[in-house]
Amino acid sequence: MKNREAFLGALAAKLGRPVRTEPIPSAKPVNDYALTRFADRSPDELLKMFFEISGSVNLADCRLTTAAGAARAVKDIAAELGDGEVLLSAEKALKDLGVTTEAIGPNAWEWGSVEGRKNAERASTSRTGVVWAENALAESGTMVLFSSVENGRSVSLLPQNTIFVVKKSAILPRLGMLSKKLHDRFAAGTPMPSCINLVGGPSSTADIELVKVVGVHGPLKAVYLVIEDL
Repeated sequence: MKNREAFLGALAAKLGRPVRTEPIPSAKPVNDYALTRFADRSPDELLKMFFEISGSVNLADCRLTTAAGAARAVKDIAAELGDGEVLLSAEKALKDLGVTTEAIGPNAWEWGSVEGRKNAERASTSRTGVVWAENALAESGTMVLFSSVENGRSVSLLPQNTIFVVKKSAILPRLGMLSKKLHDRFAAGTPMPSCINLVGGPSSTADIELVKVVGVHGPLKAVYLVIEDL
């Protein structure tokens, strides 16, 4: 660090300008669409948009239920998806809805109930994973997952199928609103998740002649279960 000023001075001279000690102000945005586009939509309109995009573009199976019916809905969907183990996120929000191993059945187990890497190893052989989504994005039909000790990334990635549970009130219009929310969270000193995953339906690709193929490198089927809380 002794030669920092000399080093920066030499760089500035090569660039033909004086040494800058203050950052250049950001350019004024051309528009504010990131935070205003679709911001006037009602919760029902956002839900409709979310379901339309998720179903037609992302090929997710979209369903609506109540808080009281959430546990039963998850159990029924898991049964539809076939026999096998059902892996549940250990998120408190799911438990508050009654989505527990007892409610789902004898083949259900909870992330964290086994230690370390064994969680991922067992997840890879599970039929269905059930995860809690912090938010959803209406414009792109995207689920937003926060990784934590209770909600490991493998829960939504390794099982053959994934059930995403999200509240209707947590559906945001678009990515800009999520970015603002995360910025405010960080500014307030609230701990950030270890990883933020944006999931747009089951795994798929359209690399070959723009033909969409589902189930290439992850879950074969994604079910979006929205909880009516408004």
